[in-house]
Amino acid sequence: MTEDEKYVSHMQDLFMTAGWKLLVEEMEDTATLLIDIRNITKIEQLEFNKGMLSMINSLLSLPDEIAGIEDEVTH
Repeated sequence: MTEDEKYVSHMQDLFMTAGWKLLVEEMEDTATLLIDIRNITKIEQLEFNKGMLSMINSLLSLPDEIAGIEDEVTH
């Protein structure tokens, strides 16, 4: 098994855990709060929310990214 295959396997194992599922729920809840910009009064807070949402989106898209790596490794 190559290092890439091991990486994909470990990440897929992670995605199946209860902890991952709880983390995803937490991140989705946080994203819902951050996306509501009605009460933001400073540009710094808007930029902070934007950065947080970017990180959350990266985390939530990780399973799709790993699936893409898996396709590359197996083909």
